[in-house]
Amino acid sequence: MNFKDFLTKFPDEESCQNFIKAKREADGISCRKCGCKNHYWRKKTKVWQCKKCDYRTSLKVGTVMENSNLDIRTWMCAFFLSTHTKKSYSTCEMKRLLGMSRFETVWYLMHRIRQFMSHENKKLFECGAFDHRPKLYMKIPVRRRIKKDDTPYIEVFINPESKTSSLLRGSSDLMLMIAASGDVLKEPEMDLKKKNRYPAIIKDRQRDYDFKIPEHEKSNYLPAWTLAMFQNLKAVLKGIHHLVDQKYIQLYIDEFSYKYNSRMYDNPFESFLNSVFRRFG
Repeated sequence: MNFKDFLTKFPDEESCQNFIKAKREADGISCRKCGCKNHYWRKKTKVWQCKKCDYRTSLKVGTVMENSNLDIRTWMCAFFLSTHTKKSYSTCEMKRLLGMSRFETVWYLMHRIRQFMSHENKKLFECGAFDHRPKLYMKIPVRRRIKKDDTPYIEVFINPESKTSSLLRGSSDLMLMIAASGDVLKEPEMDLKKKNRYPAIIKDRQRDYDFKIPEHEKSNYLPAWTLAMFQNLKAVLKGIHHLVDQKYIQLYIDEFSYKYNSRMYDNPFESFLNSVFRRFG
């Protein structure tokens, strides 16, 4: 789907709402309160109401758009812009393209999308698509912190697709990058419910993916394609985002990995939407 097709399919807010309504009804609506799957649509308020307990479910509930005051078309435009490019958009550029005024709102919107991409990458890892021990590593630059002893580099490990998974798929085209070092564990827990505060969304990735690599197994030999991937990642982080804080760098790496793994799709935007509503349907 190109930009012209997107504007034709989603010209206004109503078309976006109708698309999500049809998509979620096809997957089935389940009541969060009682688990009942029988609902009826309230056209005036645009919510589903449970026939058993009268609990109401909105179009955004259970998706990355939940608890957001932004209209659905703004989210759909952000989905399209985030998936149609091979690289990435900076927050300032996305803010300009969406016609929004608050930097923090766009920053949080983009991190919601990156967080979903991170979940998709982790789901591939947990189902055994990747080897559970990274093969190669390289240092990439990050934004300096205030402390003098903070290093301006962080180690990033690359996990190639496992042999079993590649044989089943008939090719070996998937990869996963993990930032395994940094000071994420030193960050205090942040209250998600506290107002006017944007939490550190990402947690320690080494703990999430549950791997440890001994020092003697670290290899400095990198094949040409791996070097090209790291150079592309560095170009995105340095040229587009002007380096990233250590707390959030895994989200940007996951966005890069997700786009690399989904490059074979004819329509990455529709594939992204299908993943969103299949997971939260």
